[in-house]
Amino acid sequence: MTWQSFSIDQYEIHPVALNSPGYPEISAFVRLSWGGQVRVTLWFYGNSAASVPANRSFVSGRLVRYYARFREADLPDAVDLLRNEKPVFFHWNDMTNGAFLATATEIVGEGDVPDPPGTPGFLHFWLLSHPDVAGSIKWQTVFQTSAYDVPETAKLPWLKWSQTMKNDLETAFAQAWSWLHQQPDPFHNLHETLAYPPINIAPGIANNNDTPYVEISEAYAWDLYVRWIAWCLVVELGNWVPWSVTSYTNEERQVLFDSAAIMSRNGLGIQGLGSGNPGHPNYIKRKDNLGASLIAPPRYTAAFLDLNGLRSATRLQTIGNLLQWARNNLAHFYGAANYGIMEAHWQYRGLPPITRILEGTTLTTLAQFNHWTAGCHGTTGFLRNVLRAVNIPVQIVRICGHSLAYFLTEGRYLDHGDDPYNLDFKATGLPALDLLIDEATYTQWFGANPDNHDDVSACTYIGHQVQVLHGP
Repeated sequence: MTWQSFSIDQYEIHPVALNSPGYPEISAFVRLSWGGQVRVTLWFYGNSAASVPANRSFVSGRLVRYYARFREADLPDAVDLLRNEKPVFFHWNDMTNGAFLATATEIVGEGDVPDPPGTPGFLHFWLLSHPDVAGSIKWQTVFQTSAYDVPETAKLPWLKWSQTMKNDLETAFAQAWSWLHQQPDPFHNLHETLAYPPINIAPGIANNNDTPYVEISEAYAWDLYVRWIAWCLVVELGNWVPWSVTSYTNEERQVLFDSAAIMSRNGLGIQGLGSGNPGHPNYIKRKDNLGASLIAPPRYTAAFLDLNGLRSATRLQTIGNLLQWARNNLAHFYGAANYGIMEAHWQYRGLPPITRILEGTTLTTLAQFNHWTAGCHGTTGFLRNVLRAVNIPVQIVRICGHSLAYFLTEGRYLDHGDDPYNLDFKATGLPALDLLIDEATYTQWFGANPDNHDDVSACTYIGHQVQVLHGP
């Protein structure tokens, strides 16, 4: 089903006197305009009217116009929305002639039977009914000021997306839902059509010693983003995990739903995926730290978690399971972070593709196979971009040139991305979940500064939890 949304510019309310000729059983009508034209008439029928005609659309003056029918009891709510809320939208389903008025928080006229789960209409209604989630879905449309701290004015929230953009998300959602719920053995049959790793169009890619930025085409950036948002919504609406993003804060939802939490545009408007230079001093806020691992397609990532038994009944245990996998498998890479070193480890000129971290690669210079990770910046990016497949938000904190992971919903920190595979920690035999420290301990060691920083007093505490667990 295809829903269209129109932002209402003006409205006119016309009460109708009883027994008025030409208005049988109609108590009022409301005209809605946008683009300087009356486009919709809402007809309100007396509550005692035996029947109400069907909604319809028609062409007049080269424009599509709409008649939507309501009961008189709906009139006060409709008038209240139009008078007191901004913006207000008229929504029309061009396949069923379903119609309703809505702000981001209230709906009037949702008289149709809800569309079946997994359908575009089902998602559309759900987002309108959950404005905090819908408002967190933001696509960066332009470059403004900085690629390191993307301003909100550079982003377009879902409610203001074009119909084509909304259709793309709804199609991706329906496809992901069908794959998960209707495809036999989906995690062994991914049917993933997104090419990965992406073609890197960064200008310095031919120089072995250049910083390993990954820049991607606009089409690829949009496709990747929409697939991930669709998947996170399938996880939520399909109850694939027992927790819900509806209880998350705006900060937590930003990690999962904002395109700037995955990629950001440079001054030429080209999307850069992840962070080729995570230590750059222009990264100030935690929310802008993207990590140095290349986000994989969502179906692959979800399959990894499922097939390895890492998805658990709680967020904390799921985090612990992934940390344990990292403890048992990951190995720190050798050398500097540049295109030549990246290619030697992961056979890709750019950030380490997460698929190749998970499957393992051979370091060509030493003929050594391992599950290589690009140090603390790579591992925190890995944790962030794998756990998003189960709607667990992870922020990255940079302190004294190192990356820490902050598991927002749990209030726990990993005080160094390299901790899980640290040899001293592995020698303890303790579970990886023991590496996490609480907010109070983090503040005691690293201070109350919420931003990336290089405070000298904090530097000695990088990886300190390993020392606490291992002993002198």
